[in-house]
Amino acid sequence: MTLKMLAAYYSCGCDSRGLFAGYRLEQDSSFAEHLNKYDVIYLNMQQFLIEAASGKVTEYLEQEVLRELRKAYGMYFDREGIGLAAALREIFVETDRQFIFLIDEWDCVMRERQESEVKELCKRYDMDYVETGLA
Repeated sequence: MTLKMLAAYYSCGCDSRGLFAGYRLEQDSSFAEHLNKYDVIYLNMQQFLIEAASGKVTEYLEQEVLRELRKAYGMYFDREGIGLAAALREIFVETDRQFIFLIDEWDCVMRERQESEVKELCKRYDMDYVETGLA
């Protein structure tokens, strides 16, 4: 629920001012600064784990996000085989648009997949890997 509220706050795809009306947050001086100003990419990792082939979660996630980005921004990265990071850079260069990634159920990746796949995902997206003993 928290991530859905963050998505509502940041997403330029909706006008969520009324959702926060009457709450203390609305009175904060920075409230309007980021309200509905960004493209939000909401990832439910559990869904990707269920739908992806074994050992292919990262590739499937990237493919699905790129498919969605092509709908709105495909004219800025028309070459085949482009990766997600490169596509986001090209979109930013051309449009000055920033994206916010909200990742739900991140921990299920560590519970359900091999440690090597988790390490690869972290490495690919320049994230720290913390040994959990869950893999």
